Amino acid sequence: MQYMEQDGMEALDTLAKYPFINPREAAVIKGVNVSTVRRQFKELRKDGLATCHMVGRGGHLEQRWVLTKEGLERRFGSIFNVPRQLTEAGLPNLYRKMDQLRDLYRIAPALFDNLEWDCPWAPGTPRLTGCHFIRGGKRGPGLIQAALTYTHGISVWFGRVGTQLGEPQIMQRWERHLDDLDRGRAAEYFRRIDRLNRIDPHPDIDPTPRPSVYLVVGADELATVQAYQSLPGEVYRDGRQPFIFINAESGGFHLEGIVNPRPHEIYDDDEFYAARIGDPGKVARFDGPPHPEDLFGETLFYMVFELVAQWPGLIVQDIARRCRRSKGEVAEVVQQLTGMGWLQERGGMLYLGKGGIIFVSRRDGVSVNGVEARVGDAITQDHRQVGAHRIHTAAVNRLMVRLHEAGIRAFPGWRAVLDIPGVTQLKPDMVMFAETPLGRGLHYIEVERTAKSPEQVAKKFAPYREAHRMGYSVPVIFITGTPEAEELFRRQGRNLPVLTCTLADARRGPLAGNPSVFRRDGQAVPLRPIRWF
Repeated sequence: MQYMEQDGMEALDTLAKYPFINPREAAVIKGVNVSTVRRQFKELRKDGLATCHMVGRGGHLEQRWVLTKEGLERRFGSIFNVPRQLTEAGLPNLYRKMDQLRDLYRIAPALFDNLEWDCPWAPGTPRLTGCHFIRGGKRGPGLIQAALTYTHGISVWFGRVGTQLGEPQIMQRWERHLDDLDRGRAAEYFRRIDRLNRIDPHPDIDPTPRPSVYLVVGADELATVQAYQSLPGEVYRDGRQPFIFINAESGGFHLEGIVNPRPHEIYDDDEFYAARIGDPGKVARFDGPPHPEDLFGETLFYMVFELVAQWPGLIVQDIARRCRRSKGEVAEVVQQLTGMGWLQERGGMLYLGKGGIIFVSRRDGVSVNGVEARVGDAITQDHRQVGAHRIHTAAVNRLMVRLHEAGIRAFPGWRAVLDIPGVTQLKPDMVMFAETPLGRGLHYIEVERTAKSPEQVAKKFAPYREAHRMGYSVPVIFITGTPEAEELFRRQGRNLPVLTCTLADARRGPLAGNPSVFRRDGQAVPLRPIRWF
């Protein structure tokens, strides 16, 4: 090789630590110009030590680099010393997790740039030094997907929560992670990256593998809040297990606890050093969040696909209003996505196609069969069984668009199902974060076009009455088809946290402000949208 040997070894080392990284992300990690990284990677490819994969969706492709077999042998001395994640068996696994890698490579390098690092004897901002990806156990994936190392002896465990995960599934993943710790899986991972080997036996040291901090990235605000709320408090909220929750959409993040660089050891107060974001528990802003539209190369592709993924049955006109684009622009994107098999159209209504189902299941680490069943149920209800359900779906989706126009972010109800085992289950049409006379937080929304008799209204209230009896005071807004039905809901919900409104009022507005169209005991009340992350 004629080019600089040091540059070549640095590039080999970078690709060994961060497979499927692109030059821009590598430049941030290494602190050099992106053109330097591109030159180094191209030199490796010329010598047969690295290869470039063109990866992307919706017609947009980007370079993602990995080492070849020859490059692995050059870096590790022997193919037998190569970590499994870089082998022919391990790389396809990582390829399927490309979205997790994007979030990780964009957030992890700058993580401590956003913290106020306070360490008198170890000055300087901690920098990312390595990454080890964690495979799921036999019971399925846990919440933690990668173990990161930083300078100053810091270890960070990374997890991503996607939009296809509900709170029960997130809780299951925390439980699987705990189970993996009990079985010593995490201990084995950290032995591979030489963390636990440096800790001497001591009676005051907890042998359970502990990171300096957990970093949990939610795909949007609801995913981030659910990840935070499903955290097993009796296990983690003990003052020793800090967490950072980041909303990938907005960059908002929340620090729970204090970052301890050496969580296995006991420190006196004067020896303890930490990283802080103002006061623990305060929401702050993360500079440079990942941009999911980069996956598609064009924002509209991302918006159309993600809207249909979450709101089955959308029509082109509603998507155009939601995206503030022309109907023709959206129709063109829909045509491309359906041609690719990512979306399918039934009677003018849009649903995920086979390609889209596979993509979101891999992106969020959920079962293909589960996503497929949910899409299939939506199609069946809208087109084969009950004709009224199609009208209901259209009403729900139009309300989502109307809320958006009023500055309120609504989320599909299937993501916020509340299951009270052996008692009842709440399955709202949609949810939103708001402050009303009912409280501040998540509000359920039920669109009830057809419930008009006292018996029908009582049936709709039954799950909420049972939840209230069990101590779950869930604020709910019933949106009715007629003023007469609204009056029935108002009377029967007098002792519950209920607001009411008609569909006609919701279409007119105002949906937010003081007063809004929502009523409590027949009187208009204020509603203010809020952001948690």
